[in-house]
Amino acid sequence: MKVKGLLKSAWQIVWRNPILWLFGFLAGFLANNEINLIVINLKRFINWINQIIILRSFKLNLGSFLNNINYSSKDNYRFFIIIFFALILIYLSFKSQIAIINAVVKRSFSFKILLGDKNNNPFYRVLFIYLIFWISILIFFFILGIPFIQNLPIPILIYIIVFILLVLLFSFISRFATLFLVIKKNNFLESIKNSFSFFFNNFFLIIKTLIILTLVVLLVGLIALLFSIGMASPFIFLLNLSLKLNFHFVYSLISIIYSFCLLGLILIINSIISSWQISVWILLFQKIDDNKINNIG
Repeated sequence: MKVKGLLKSAWQIVWRNPILWLFGFLAGFLANNEINLIVINLKRFINWINQIIILRSFKLNLGSFLNNINYSSKDNYRFFIIIFFALILIYLSFKSQIAIINAVVKRSFSFKILLGDKNNNPFYRVLFIYLIFWISILIFFFILGIPFIQNLPIPILIYIIVFILLVLLFSFISRFATLFLVIKKNNFLESIKNSFSFFFNNFFLIIKTLIILTLVVLLVGLIALLFSIGMASPFIFLLNLSLKLNFHFVYSLISIIYSFCLLGLILIINSIISSWQISVWILLFQKIDDNKINNIG
């Protein structure tokens, strides 16, 4: 089976089982496309460098700066609320990713399969793998700060290239280690070890699949943008008409309806694409694991 065959198979699975859209929506918050992860983390990386440069330029004492910050009880209340909802979101995202894996592998889409086996729940092991991924990125941020503070003449382009390669590596290792945990029932260390071997032994095929997925996602995004622009035309006409007639209530109503329609379209597309991408990686993993690599091109 070729890569395009995997894409088609994954699409058929996702399209015929809308329950996966819900889990794809939740899983998409963390189990995203590697290119998206690079872009998101690259923004953080650039912000981090800017902060380091500012600290170095002004000789700011970070300790005294932090000591002078005053937190009110209201700020603490908001902070804990944000942490609470973030933890819920993380939990649902990881559970949804595991649910999609179970469903695609077993070709069963009942809630029992989607919720997984209570006696063999890999949730905490999967969570720990991604924690290692995030901590590794933070450590890399810290290491990056040392040359900047010491005024070492290292081109920033080198840092960006190294950063992109590390994010790509960590992301794929986390993704495939999760599949080894859930599908192959490996223990934690085995899953990481096997994930490294899997990634490097099938490097070119994995990168090829990533590029194709990214191009498809960009194409879908362009089509969605054009569709949303076309969808806006009748609403704009109605909005202008209501303004001319001084129907302010109708104007507000049309604005709300259009906003909900646009938001609904974005959420549905993102949910389908997210579950579809995860399904592609699952099918690719299965095909390679079944020693059918020679039939994939």
